[in-house]
Amino acid sequence: MNQRYLLCFLLGLALIIYGLPRLPLHETGLVYLFAVLWMGFALLVIGGNGAALLYKRNQTKTNAQFQSKHKREAKKVKRYVR
Repeated sequence: MNQRYLLCFLLGLALIIYGLPRLPLHETGLVYLFAVLWMGFALLVIGGNGAALLYKRNQTKTNAQFQSKHKREAKKVKRYVR
């Protein structure tokens, strides 16, 4: 799953690098609005995938910590059920 986030992050970055010089940011009207919205959506893609990469790393760390703590507590509990 992390590979997908990394791939989308890099593709979004490539879109920004490729599209920024070609966008008409010095125009007026709808052309300028399109350029600004396109940049905004590209930045949302980059930000969302970057956040997903960072969150996924922290989530796996906390899951491993929770599982190890749960195993330690399970050993302490006596089982009276057959």
